Amino acid sequence: MSNQSETTTDFDPHSYKVPGFYHYEGIVMGSCTPRDQIDGVRKMELHEDDVIIASYPKTGTTLAQEITWLIRHNADITEANKESTFNRVPFLEYYYPPTDEVNGLEHANRAPRPRHLKTHLPYRLLPEQAKAGKCKIIYVMRNPKDALVSYYFFYKSLVTFGKFQGTWNEFFQMFLVDNIYWGNIFDHYLGWWKHRDNPNIYFVKYEDIIGNQREEVEKIAKFVDWNLTSEKLDIITEATTFKTMKSNPMTNAENFTKEIDSGVSPFMRKGVAGDWKNHFSAEQNEMMDKLIAERLGGTGLEFYYG
Repeated sequence: MSNQSETTTDFDPHSYKVPGFYHYEGIVMGSCTPRDQIDGVRKMELHEDDVIIASYPKTGTTLAQEITWLIRHNADITEANKESTFNRVPFLEYYYPPTDEVNGLEHANRAPRPRHLKTHLPYRLLPEQAKAGKCKIIYVMRNPKDALVSYYFFYKSLVTFGKFQGTWNEFFQMFLVDNIYWGNIFDHYLGWWKHRDNPNIYFVKYEDIIGNQREEVEKIAKFVDWNLTSEKLDIITEATTFKTMKSNPMTNAENFTKEIDSGVSPFMRKGVAGDWKNHFSAEQNEMMDKLIAERLGGTGLEFYYG
């Protein structure tokens, strides 16, 4: 457990604003997720063979994207390595900088079928056709302590978030007052978890993937109705380990975008369960345990914390 002091007395947790800061129905957004683009996502046309990978940021999204894409492309590693995961899986609400060709919604509209789409939107802001069950959705979760630590380092490295210069303590305070991009992690989880009985949504936890990767790859393949040989499932499992993906330029974002300053923190950092212990103070951990009990207690939603 970290020995850091829990609070920074001269920091106003409401003071930090990401570039283009605004609220979309109460959720913090910024210039990389324009209001009109989110409006467009909610009305977009979907196909029945679409798969949406949905999540709160830094919970295992890229891992789930790569697993799902490889499953539905029959473990074709050669084809996967021709183009980055980020280009193969359009990020629906995201507005790519002017140096890139299109924004996420336009990218999705041009993508070949079967499409794999990504979103960090809460359930209530999904495309209406997705909520109506027209496509399949994989929702990824991670224990909220590790997710927040990972998100902190992402905040520090991401140009479109303003490369946050504050401390972990200050970021934690921002979390406590809901001044975090894409909203409160508990609200996000619970908004989705209410729909856990929907047959078109598969819930998977990051800790389960990294702990039982082969088994989870097979479960995802079954969910998307894709039959693969045991050999191909093994190929996908090996190709999507954290070690493999971190060293793969098609998945590690090192050459994909200038938005991420890898010198501050790499896009793929540690990929383990329990790193939160190196950052949370005893007071912060006590506060977080209380929030977890208050928000998740009785819901059936539990996590492994390492």
